[in-house]
Amino acid sequence: IAPKNIEEEIELESCKIFLYRTLARIVAKRMPTKFIKIDRDRFTEKGTSRYKMVRLLMGIDDPEEFDKLIKDVNIAETVVRKEISQKAREALREGRTPSVTYDLDSRLEEILRSIVYKGDKDVKSKVAKALELVKLIKEHYSENEGFLNDFASFIRGGLKKYPFTFALEDTDISLLKFSGGGQTVIPRFIGDISQIEQNVVQPILNFPQLLHMVSIDGKHDFSKIIETIQKIKTTIEGIISIDYAHEVAHHLALMTINYFKKDTYARAFFGLLSSGRRNSLAAEIAGRAGAVWEWDSREIDAFCTALETYRVLPKLPYSIISTKVEYEPVYIKVPFTKNKIIKLPEKIFKQRKKNYSWWGHKLRQVSGGDWKGKLYDIINRYLPLVILFLLFKFIKDALEEAQGKKK
Repeated sequence: IAPKNIEEEIELESCKIFLYRTLARIVAKRMPTKFIKIDRDRFTEKGTSRYKMVRLLMGIDDPEEFDKLIKDVNIAETVVRKEISQKAREALREGRTPSVTYDLDSRLEEILRSIVYKGDKDVKSKVAKALELVKLIKEHYSENEGFLNDFASFIRGGLKKYPFTFALEDTDISLLKFSGGGQTVIPRFIGDISQIEQNVVQPILNFPQLLHMVSIDGKHDFSKIIETIQKIKTTIEGIISIDYAHEVAHHLALMTINYFKKDTYARAFFGLLSSGRRNSLAAEIAGRAGAVWEWDSREIDAFCTALETYRVLPKLPYSIISTKVEYEPVYIKVPFTKNKIIKLPEKIFKQRKKNYSWWGHKLRQVSGGDWKGKLYDIINRYLPLVILFLLFKFIKDALEEAQGKKK
């Protein structure tokens, strides 16, 4: 079946090749023994695995002796990764972006001597064998560009080529913000990047153009905007978290409202004073006043209602699937004091604990779609007419009274 857009397919395929080749080189840098550990004789055409080939090159006949040697190097790899994770966590606690360098080569011999073989009578020969093992792995695999590209294709094949969890024991899951990673963190990580590119990054890049097209097409239909925000929200919810997905959906919805929203001057006298004037960001982008769709509190309210109906944003900050309702104390600010806050008695005053930080009513409050915004529009629309009517009546009564005096 021919792809719909050949250029997008080529770009997507190039990105996937780059990602998996990068992953292969991360393995070579951080856990080179993985190349021989995951291979089996039955996986190869000639029946000789990488594990067996390296063992024979080292002249080791006993598989148990070779297995122990690999485990010793594994310990050194783990120590370096643990140090890196510790530095990353310290940076995160201090509010800094982690910036650490992974250098197994310069630390390997030191760790072998001071930790792995500490107190061993035959330290020198064992360290020499471990370094020889790493040297052979580098020569044949971790520094072999052709092999690394082939290995990238191998791990990209997923369960069809390697039906086991890849590098789970070598991954510090505490530093990954992926709620649905499960047992296949690294393959899921690669898949999540692809999903983010297709379902989040591209729609957000195209979002301003979508708003422009909806504002000028004359249909007065925001369903395409709702669908786009829902697609972005659903993807982020599955990869990161539901609260972060709600936050992104809230900000995109607020961006949409601010794009279409009329300014204050355009709301008075049913918009008569602003005739021919650009009253919204949509009109500014379109370059004209009368050919765009502009919103007041009624359209904003309808848009927020649609977001709630399609569950893009919850109407209330509570989960509908929560089996346990939790409550929290109520705090109030004491009037006529310098921001003094007191806690009310919990036996009398308590409120339900919120499950979400972003919801529909919060969007209405900040965008002018709540009752205050509607009242503001009504006042702007009708109060000037009432004032004109009263002024007209006052002038008329004054004229009649003056004419009566003349008579």
